Amino acid sequence: MVKISFDVLTVLLFLVFSFLFYKKYFSTQQNLISQKLEKNSQIILENFQIDVYNASGVEGVGISMAQKYREIGIDVLDIKKFSNISEESFLIDRIGNKKKMKVLANAIGIDTTKIISQISKDYIWEASVIIGKDLLTQNSK
Repeated sequence: MVKISFDVLTVLLFLVFSFLFYKKYFSTQQNLISQKLEKNSQIILENFQIDVYNASGVEGVGISMAQKYREIGIDVLDIKKFSNISEESFLIDRIGNKKKMKVLANAIGIDTTKIISQISKDYIWEASVIIGKDLLTQNSK
């Protein structure tokens, strides 16, 4: 039988409880940060004004995607057919706010590397969402 001194046992228990406390503390802090980021993202989305272009080649996709965007709080001002069919979806930034564009891209499933900047004061919306064929397969999963 192994004899462990009271001091060694105390130190071991202290270390175990410290580890468990810090693990729980940091996990809680991480959750709070995630919730705050999610709340801030939702606030950004609720104030977003976009137009939607259907570039998928499938009739009615612009309308159905616009409805999904409205359900998460995005204000869709217009729905149009894009002049060309596109394999990939992308986002056109009309105001030059990269943070808002990344939040929008993440919310609607467009890769943040697919954000194009075309800033103009003539547009009344903040972004244009171009729905390509890739978004169709992504949303059917």
